[in-house]
Parts: sequence; structure tokens; C-alpha cells
Amino acid sequence: MNVDYKILKKNIDNSKTARFYFFYGDNGYLIKCFEKLIVDKLLNQNKNAFDFMIFDEEEINFEKLSLFYQTPPVISETKILIIKTKQPFFLNTEFLENFYKLISDVAEFTTLIFEFLCEKEDSNNSKFKIFLEKISEIGSATNFWKKSDPSIEKHILIWAQKSGKIISYNNVKLFIKICGNNLEELKNNFVKLSFFSKNSEITETDIKTLSDMNSPEYNTFEINKSIISKNYSKTFKMLDYLITEKNENTISILAIISTLVVDSYKARIIKENGICLDDAVEILGYKGKEFRLKNSCRYFKNLSDAELEKLIKKLTQLDLLIKTTNINSKYLIEEAIIELIKLI
Repeated sequence: MNVDYKILKKNIDNSKTARFYFFYGDNGYLIKCFEKLIVDKLLNQNKNAFDFMIFDEEEINFEKLSLFYQTPPVISETKILIIKTKQPFFLNTEFLENFYKLISDVAEFTTLIFEFLCEKEDSNNSKFKIFLEKISEIGSATNFWKKSDPSIEKHILIWAQKSGKIISYNNVKLFIKICGNNLEELKNNFVKLSFFSKNSEITETDIKTLSDMNSPEYNTFEINKSIISKNYSKTFKMLDYLITEKNENTISILAIISTLVVDSYKARIIKENGICLDDAVEILGYKGKEFRLKNSCRYFKNLSDAELEKLIKKLTQLDLLIKTTNINSKYLIEEAIIELIKLI
């Protein structure tokens, strides 16, 4: 059946979940939000490799999908399978045949979420309408279209209130003009904006600083210096530049950022065990990079060894998440940077 997203949220909140969901539209932010609502409700944030799996359009293999779909959960009481695509799948007869076969026998322990990021003209296609009619008979279908500017402005004002910031109506319009009307990107940019805005009010200067991409040609290693100096504005501008202008690999950037924590942990272990720095440089392969061990002693002083180990594990999991899913890796790295700057 076709379900309005407001009713869908109410159903999820009240634990009235379905076995099959079809989300479609151009609002990737809302689709992602509702995906998270369902996953958190059903798995209670226990996302493990046995009971939770995401396939994007380049990885869709119906044999693997069927195997996962029909195999009982290992750790949780239910399993969640998410399929994401941007391609007009409804024009692919082979895909449709395999998909209908997959969902014809819905396992009672599995929930399938099928996400189609598309434009409105796709939804007007006659073949899409036939698909929508068929799947609406067995599951829940919800469209997520981008809202008009007044609705977007309301979101921004709510974000400002939650972050303890004030922003004028004119600056809200300027923010939308500069950053576009994609809610996911807007929220991501607003998080950055609220962090590096030093005053309680977000000004025109703050917004223009955010949009200023005329940065010098930073190299990947320079980003750690701005993290150490707790410079949110410079760090985010540098990350934007490295990814959008220099096409740096996000996994490589994360690896460089992670050295701040790894070096700090190694330096602490060296000190606690009374090992000479010169010997440590030779043993750990830091020859010519001694400064990294010396400087890293100053970082993360307020964290215990166990907390540092936990942070390293979290960065390792983030690396795996970037490599194995189609989640926007830039956003994930920005979240990691915010956490590191808070802790350093």
C-alpha cells in the first residue's frame, strides 16, 4: 500500500513495521532518515554482518540476495536487507523477474528495504507505475520528494534552535542559495557551520566562509595540522578541496587522519614501558618521521588507554564502512573529524 511518510513514521514509532518497504524519490536525506528509523527499531542498533546487509546497484546479485533473505538471523531476532539503486530498474525485464521472485516468498524474519533515488519523471513512466502497483499489494511504498523552499527554511531554523544558534531569515535564504536545496547536504553543511561559527548568531560572513572554495592547494597531510589546531573552518574547507578539486581518495584521507590517534597510542605505550625513543623509532619504522612520535605525546591526553583503543577500533570500523557500503564517505569523515577535534 502507498503510505505517507508521516504515517510511516508513526507506524515505525509504534512498532508497526512491515516486511517490505519501497522508498523512492529525489530526497536522499529523508530516505536515509527513514532507513535508519527502521534499522534502529528492528535491530536496536545491533548492526552485525550476519543480520544486516546493504547492496548497491553495482553489487546486486540475486543469488546472494536470496541466500541472505532466506537464512534465519544469527544474533538478532530479525534480519534487514537493503537494496539501493539510482538506475531505472523498471526498464530491466531480467531485474524485475528476479526481484518479483525474491519478494514472492517473504521470510517472516527478514525485512527488505528497496530504495530508488530518482527524479519525478521516472515515477511518471508507465512501467514504473505498474511496478508500484504490484509491490504496493505486498508491502509499504512511500515517496520522498524534495520540499519547497519554505519547508527547507523551517528545517534550517529547527537545526539552528537545536544547536543553540540564531540565524536570521535573510541568512537562511543566503545559506540555501549558496548550498542548494538538498536536505542531506544542507544539514551536513549546517553542522559544519555551527561548529566553526564562534558566536551565538550565524552571520553572513560565516556562510560566505563556508562557501569559499578558493583554498590553496593543500596536500592530504596538511589536514592533520588543522585538526590539531582545532580549526573547524580550515579543516572542513581543506577536506572539501581535497575531495572535490583534487579528487583525493576518501579512504586515503581517513588513513592519514587516523595516524593522529595511532601515533598517540604508540607514543603512550612507548612511554609507559620505558622504551627509548630512538629504539622505538627503529622498531616501529618511524625513521625520518621521529617528529610524529614526539608530537603525538601531546594529543588526546584526557583519554585513557582503553578509550584510545576504542577510538582506533571506531576508525577501523569507519574504514570498513566506507569500503563496503555506498554511504556518503565524505560525511562520515566529517563526523570523525568533529569527534577528533573535540577529543584532541
